[in-house]
Amino acid sequence: MDAATVTLFNTATRQHQSIYSETITIGGNNYTCTESSLINADFNYEAGGALQWIHAAVLVSKLDLATEPARGTAATFKGLTCRVTSVNDLVFNWEISIVQMSD
Repeated sequence: MDAATVTLFNTATRQHQSIYSETITIGGNNYTCTESSLINADFNYEAGGALQWIHAAVLVSKLDLATEPARGTAATFKGLTCRVTSVNDLVFNWEISIVQMSD
């Protein structure tokens, strides 16, 4: 990909972040991100009742986070203690899926 296209995509990412930015802490470091999927709450039914678990996905620019975080890395998003469950490589960004840790 040529340098002008890379610059265009990175500029668009920064513009989007300036409007819809959030902060996620991954492995103790803060990163600007945008929500890829909204926070969802689901129930997992087990013996003794239902357990609620919360999951979401965020986009973090590769300019900010050069290497993908490992699965299971601790993360904090909107005050929720989470773990990274998967990471998708979107060329200029990482789409990082997280799930809330149970108390």
